[in-house]
Amino acid sequence: MGDETTTRSLARERGVQPERNPESPGDRLRRRNATERCVRSMLPALGLDELRVVETVVSRLLKARDQYGELNLDEDPRDFRVEAAEELADFIAYGAMREVAANDRRLERLRCEAADELALAHPIELGLRELRAARPMSAPDYPSAHEFDLGGES
Repeated sequence: MGDETTTRSLARERGVQPERNPESPGDRLRRRNATERCVRSMLPALGLDELRVVETVVSRLLKARDQYGELNLDEDPRDFRVEAAEELADFIAYGAMREVAANDRRLERLRCEAADELALAHPIELGLRELRAARPMSAPDYPSAHEFDLGGES
């Protein structure tokens, strides 16, 4: 089977359709039913998480089928190596985007924690923050700590 797959891949790369025996609709239906029975016979051996993976793959296949029609590998002109490489590049990009966003959220959390720690070093500023957080929307702005004379140098 590997040689047949390699031959098909090379033929597609060269733009040549490999010779194949035409399959009757009845033959294709028999192969489909036999494959379905084979898949069904394997499912009981799978654990929960393995079944969840199968469910995800089948869901993706159904989504693609809705969008592009039934998959027929004998007639599909795509180069699946190129397709896989493009999908892998997308996967890497999305992973990097997720990490950058997570790092941004972590940095923002650290900034807030640092600001709170600095506020703790200055009790008046902390009290003013609490007042600002609790005040009604129409209340006037409260002064900040640096507007008070804290007995420091003038």
